[in-house]
Amino acid sequence: MKALEGANMYSVDELRNFCIEILLEDRSPGMIKATRLGDLKGQFPGKSDQELQAMARQSDPDAWAYRDELAAKTYAELLEMATAVNDRKKAQERLQKKPSIYAKWARKPFWTKTEAVALLLGCDPDGDASIYDYPDERNDLTDLLDRAIKVGQLKREMSPPNLLSWAQSAHLSVPSALAQAVDELKPKPPSAPSGEAPSKFLVNIEGYDSPPELAVMVEAIARFWTNVDRNRPPKKDEEIIPWIRSKVDSDVKANAIDLLIRPEWARVGGNRKR
Repeated sequence: MKALEGANMYSVDELRNFCIEILLEDRSPGMIKATRLGDLKGQFPGKSDQELQAMARQSDPDAWAYRDELAAKTYAELLEMATAVNDRKKAQERLQKKPSIYAKWARKPFWTKTEAVALLLGCDPDGDASIYDYPDERNDLTDLLDRAIKVGQLKREMSPPNLLSWAQSAHLSVPSALAQAVDELKPKPPSAPSGEAPSKFLVNIEGYDSPPELAVMVEAIARFWTNVDRNRPPKKDEEIIPWIRSKVDSDVKANAIDLLIRPEWARVGGNRKR
């Protein structure tokens, strides 16, 4: 395994800290700042480093807990982990330059669990061996998907919009080019005759402070139920619920909105099989 570039220019302590910051940033953007004392020193110049660190730990205990976990590892362990992160990001950057790969996969009606794991890691499921460079990330994602399938959050053959909606609700990193490719294939709501957005046109009632969920309901009606083919209605779990869930803050609201906007003829017996 190659060492980080320019490693011989720094002390071991500096290299350890460099690796730790790479891993903090990979875990969650902002963790590095949360575990640095520079800003606090400027705000509280009279306090000691020990006092400032106590304040920082109280402000973001999760970031400091992960930093402590990393600090307990050897330099060799940190170097291996940081190098894997850098390699993964480079692989994702290579794939970002090939949007046609994501476009190809976005057009597929469903992805298998193995394909979903590869795509979320920024790898091409068709023979991209780089996915095996991230055994921990691959195993973690596989475990999460297994659990989501078991409790009914996902199907074994998962549609791209449904998977990405689930990943975002689980605060997982989704390659931006993949999200864009999937979003571009979603059906777009028809324009209102006046040129005004349907949601604003219908819920702008004088004297009424409408909740945001009402606008979501109107937009969902336009997107899924306007001039719909009764023989091929939109699928609840794969199309409607994931889209609504991306607009509201709970599964309960998403299911309630789906029930309220669903035409009476579509409520009995569920969607017909295609």
